Amino acid sequence: MNIISSYAWISQFTALAVSDCQVGADQKALCTADISDMVAALTNGPAAGIASTSDCADLPAPPTPPPLQMHLPLDWTRGI
Repeated sequence: MNIISSYAWISQFTALAVSDCQVGADQKALCTADISDMVAALTNGPAAGIASTSDCADLPAPPTPPPLQMHLPLDWTRGI
């Protein structure tokens, strides 16, 4: 769905460039930009919803590491 909305936004930006680069406004290009914007927004909404269900899902807890084993000298009075 994000791919569809990305192409729709490319279409919108292209239509706006066509309209803005002329001396006068192009009504068909502005209409195309509006329709492309609606398509992009409508397809981006469900894509965000689908992504949030997987992004916000509870993940299993990572495994606990084994306890740290320290090898110390038996007699602390002699030093290390």
